[in-house]
Parts: sequence; C-alpha cells; structure tokens
Amino acid sequence: MSAFIPDTSFHGLGEVNYYFSMTHKSIWPKIRDVLIHSNYSNHDVIFTGHSLGGSLAALSAFESILTNVRNESQVKVVTLAEPRTGNRKFAKNFDKSVKYSFRIINGIDVLAHLPPCHKDYRFWPRVDLPCDPRSRDGPYHHSTEVWYPDGMNETAKYIVCDGNQGEEHFCSDRVHVTVSSFGKGITDHRKYFGKMVSQYGNANCNRNRTFDENEGFLGKLKIVSELINKVI
Repeated sequence: MSAFIPDTSFHGLGEVNYYFSMTHKSIWPKIRDVLIHSNYSNHDVIFTGHSLGGSLAALSAFESILTNVRNESQVKVVTLAEPRTGNRKFAKNFDKSVKYSFRIINGIDVLAHLPPCHKDYRFWPRVDLPCDPRSRDGPYHHSTEVWYPDGMNETAKYIVCDGNQGEEHFCSDRVHVTVSSFGKGITDHRKYFGKMVSQYGNANCNRNRTFDENEGFLGKLKIVSELINKVI
C-alpha cells in the first residue's frame, strides 16, 4: 500500500509517500552541498520540478527550511504536475513554512491526482467527489494550485485555488477523468506550456526540437487508451 498511502514520517510534521521520501533522501545531500557552498550560501532559491520532480522540489524546499539551510523568505517553490506528496498533516505544515508555493496543473493531467485521495462521501452520489479534509492518512495536496483548464498558451485563462478550503474543488479536482478522456489526461501530464517536458529537458531546452506525444511508456499507454476507447 506504500504506493497509495503516505506512510513515512517527514520530520514528525506529517507522512509522505515512501518512494518520494527515499528518493529525496538519496539526492538531498548533494542539493545541500550546493546550497551551503560559499558561492551560493546567501542566495535565494527557487525549487522546481515536473511530476516526481515536483514532489522532490517540494520536499527539498521544506527540508532546506527545517534544517536551517535557508530561511522561509529565501525559498520559493513552483512545480508542474506534482503528485500528492504527503497527507493532510504534511500539507498543512508545508503551507505554514513554505509561504511562496505554486503547483501548476494542466487541464485534466491524470498523474497530478495520484496517489488518489480519500473521497468525501458526504457529497455522494456526486460522481466528482471532493477529497475528504477529515482524512488523516490519505494523500492530500499542499497549496497553492494554479490550474489551466483549457490549454497553456500565452493568453490562456487560469484559476488560482489558495487552499483556504483545503484541496479545493474549484480547481482541477473538479474534473472527472473517464476512459474516453484518459489519453488526453496523459498528454496533459507530459505537455506543459506547449512543451513535452521530458523531451524538452533531454534536448537541453532546445526550442526548435520537434515533440512526439507517443514517445516512451506514457505515450504508448495513451495510444492503448485511445484504442480501447474506440472499441467501447
């Protein structure tokens, strides 16, 4: 169940996903070495990442504050497609310490809503049940979400949910991904601001690179989901 339930303590301030925690612990020493280097020790820091990298950015930012590597005013977090990194307790304590934090979500990005939260069945029989803010051990997003519901071009509209009402249902949580929209959900996870993020990074951020939405494992999964949708 470790893949779905945050079960690893993070400095006693809530539980986080075991795999995220183990990866964070493996890379944090190298990040810390850079942050405390005499050339950079007084610099403000923006932690950023996509998908798993988003969770690692959040954990590293929080870690840097908790271990006094940086103070709160020196830390900013901007993530793309970040999964639910920890539980409700972690999210609340993260928000208290990391004042400048934005989770950017594209459309119906399906992986940004994993691991699945515990649903609030007080709203049953609605199909799009919100996450239950009373859940102690279920995965839960920290703030603040910036949701682009209809594309991410320069003029695209976005909605900001600051978390005052928990993992708010006014942003991407209100989208119910179905079999027919699953393929788009995968593409929305991989493509941010017009760039296939992994491919763009592997190409050293070359703006002239052409992108293949069917590349890699997730690309093949998108193709399979589209085929299944045609059959049913």
